[in-house]
Amino acid sequence: MKRFMMIVGAMLFALGAWVIYEINAIPDVLVMKEQSEKRLTLHHVNIMTMTPDEPQIQVDYSVEIEGGVISRIYPTPEATRIIAEDRNVIDGQGRFLMPGLIDAHIHLSDETELAGYLAYGVTGIRNMGGYPFHLRLKERIETSQLLAPDFMTTGPILNSEGPNAAINQQIVNTAAEARAAVRQHHKAGFTTLKLYSNLTEDAFDAILDEAHQLNMPVTGHSPEGKRESGMPFKKPFSVAWNKTLAAGFQTLEHTETLVWHAFEDNLEEQRIADIASQLVKHDQALVPTLIAHRRLVDIALTKGAYLDEPEYQMISPLVELVDGGSISFWQDMDPSHYEVPHSEFFARVTGELHRQGVTLLVGTDAGGFGVAPGASIHKELALLYQTGIPAYDVLRAATAVNAARLGFGNTGQIKVGYRANMLLVNSNPLHDLSELETPAAVIVRGQILDRDKLHSLRQGAMDTSLTRAIIRAIELLWFIH
Repeated sequence: MKRFMMIVGAMLFALGAWVIYEINAIPDVLVMKEQSEKRLTLHHVNIMTMTPDEPQIQVDYSVEIEGGVISRIYPTPEATRIIAEDRNVIDGQGRFLMPGLIDAHIHLSDETELAGYLAYGVTGIRNMGGYPFHLRLKERIETSQLLAPDFMTTGPILNSEGPNAAINQQIVNTAAEARAAVRQHHKAGFTTLKLYSNLTEDAFDAILDEAHQLNMPVTGHSPEGKRESGMPFKKPFSVAWNKTLAAGFQTLEHTETLVWHAFEDNLEEQRIADIASQLVKHDQALVPTLIAHRRLVDIALTKGAYLDEPEYQMISPLVELVDGGSISFWQDMDPSHYEVPHSEFFARVTGELHRQGVTLLVGTDAGGFGVAPGASIHKELALLYQTGIPAYDVLRAATAVNAARLGFGNTGQIKVGYRANMLLVNSNPLHDLSELETPAAVIVRGQILDRDKLHSLRQGAMDTSLTRAIIRAIELLWFIH
């Protein structure tokens, strides 16, 4: 018996050690290499600074980087001499240098996904549904323990019971429950709150009040309250859409949600101008995430072949396990009656909102099925461009606007004193946005990732861990319950 207990104890110890290793192990591809003390200089590059009042492209410039920060920008012909032992010099050969992309709306289940973002030129991400491990991850990134994009996260999603409630959301139906949840998030270290569409009016009001007291920004879906039979076609939502406009949301998420709540799912183009004017009046920014809905249409139209591309191996296997039924549903449905017209309307609304002066950010909802980390931002850029938004405005939204609106300090522009998060691409992306999909190099906090490293990052992003994702999910369920 004693021997048996010793064996069981040893097995439990081994299991515990393995779980700890799985939680804390850094994927090899994300190990941060030791930074060189030499300065990095990029010569002969055409720069797109994304800085207001500067030309869209400035030809033949040099950019110096020290300690991961841009220290000097000047026309290359002004360079008098280069001291080889003092700096690492890279000849850009007339390539184009621009700020790294920022994805304003992602869902991160596992560290390996970080490699996917970097591989496709995304140097900043905002996670829109926090897990406890995201707080630890943020600290590891900020202390240079792993190679990763700049990272921020909301707390766990706050929602009330209803048709959009999910197991990974924190359900708060009453004001007391809502206040307690906000205080819990704040105590844990989350600094921003993510709100969802089923929130009751009592819970919504309590969240806003508690958030104001704790100086915590709110973001997410516009709460519609308890959804009753006949809403929104026969009677209005329990919580009016314009109540969200007065709530000071950092961003509203999804043109799809805007059409559902503000337009009450009526695809009437004459209403766009009125909705746009209200958004402008309240300085309310929107993250359209057109790809989040369009991927459903494409999955349906291709009978699932859309998901055969290698990039979708970067998505967490837990997501695929949980969403298997949804994937089967979309593979078998006919999208022509409802989904295709809605997708087209979302695009028209988004383009017109931009023309009316609404601030648009760029996000993808990456991490869900059919929305691959990193790769999907290029599909989102293409969809935004197809709405009639000029290429420069699309790129500025994905860089400078995202950075400023979300609070990514000192990034999103090529500017002295800003972090050296940049993309080097072979030709002018304003002529072809797809150039960004295969950058010649990505620079993150001054560390240059060449084509070989980017290839290894794409491969490493496919090395997902179901075990690690399950452990993360269990930890979240413990936190929210």
